[in-house]
Amino acid sequence: MLTVSSILAMAAHIEGKGFATMNQTGLAQKYGEVISHLKIATTQSDICAVRIKQNQADLMIGCDAVVAASTEALNKLNDVCHAVVNSHCTETRDFIYSPEKQVTQRGSESLILRQVDTKRFTTIDAVDYATQLVGDPIGANLFMVGIASQSGLLPITSEAIERAIEVNGVAVDLNAQAFLWGRRFVAQPDRVSSLLTRTVESQLNSLDDIVDDRASRLVEYQSVRYAKRYKRQIESFQSILLRIEGAETLCCEVARQLYRIMALKDEYEVARLLTQSVATTLPNGISERDMSFYLAPTMLTKLIGSTEKPQKIRFGAWMRFPLRVLSSLKVLRGSAWDIFGYSEERKAEWRDLDLYLDDLNLIMNLTTKQNLSEAHELASAVTLLRGYGHIRTKQRQLWLDNREKYRSLLTLVHPLQN
Repeated sequence: MLTVSSILAMAAHIEGKGFATMNQTGLAQKYGEVISHLKIATTQSDICAVRIKQNQADLMIGCDAVVAASTEALNKLNDVCHAVVNSHCTETRDFIYSPEKQVTQRGSESLILRQVDTKRFTTIDAVDYATQLVGDPIGANLFMVGIASQSGLLPITSEAIERAIEVNGVAVDLNAQAFLWGRRFVAQPDRVSSLLTRTVESQLNSLDDIVDDRASRLVEYQSVRYAKRYKRQIESFQSILLRIEGAETLCCEVARQLYRIMALKDEYEVARLLTQSVATTLPNGISERDMSFYLAPTMLTKLIGSTEKPQKIRFGAWMRFPLRVLSSLKVLRGSAWDIFGYSEERKAEWRDLDLYLDDLNLIMNLTTKQNLSEAHELASAVTLLRGYGHIRTKQRQLWLDNREKYRSLLTLVHPLQN
């Protein structure tokens, strides 16, 4: 955002207009918000103060949806203000300490729309477009500027902005291309969108779509056989539960959660994720030889420090080969040859799967239309089981406590027959 404000200020200067800018950076590098005030006028004498007062903004370029929906930003908007917002949501620091505190696109947009008329509101996942069109998500900010410029919302010409990008001298080609693509998107949105090799992932709502998606992931995770095991379990579940009116939501939840428990991020999976398509995800100018891996191998962390909060160890680019070998050994997962499977952590995770399958059997046997909500609570309680290592161990007890509560409720609503 600081780059955007400096480029627009320079563009105003190039055109001989008056300008004033002020940046509120906060603790930007520690998940703090960054808000830039920018005023542009015909002459410098027309600007009496740098800070934009309440309800005085004519345009908000929201490069971050969370910051754009903050009280500080929304207080500046008025009834005739325009807003161009990047819908891509970046988690705040609160998510580190509490996984429940997640930000959503819909939540941020609803807050902005309380202040801005829908006809003056433009939102797009600029990060996805910038990543695919110019090869770097950092181009999202200038992509947003391009949209605002081509929409006639900026009091400076596109030529002046392009010149300011050159004067700025940082990632000139990338920023110029991102700005141009933003302008093109306004002129020909369908054509630009058709150039994307993939669309922004959306939440799957259909049971069949969820099962097919998760099964294909389990093939990559382990094998076709493992994916078939998942599908058989879901098919058995839905063959019984779909007879109950309104049970499709429960079936969808089970399909999601069973996948989570079956696709544990163990050593083999970490190796696979770290080595697949690495070259295509590296920033421009960075090669695989420049890579570093930060890992916390259980055996090593026991030797060098506390296992309660294991410290990650830095490994050089040479680690790519061992990781690729480890990834290929995923066929050993769960077998007698799986050396990682003998650790207490892995044993506990496999027990978690057995417990969840036991919950599904209880739901299949006891669920009726009257206790459908209790069945859903039991099926979704496993969402509390998250994280890795010592964090997962703590979360496991929380899940088990809630699990027993919901199992009891399900039984009370539909007592077991003698």
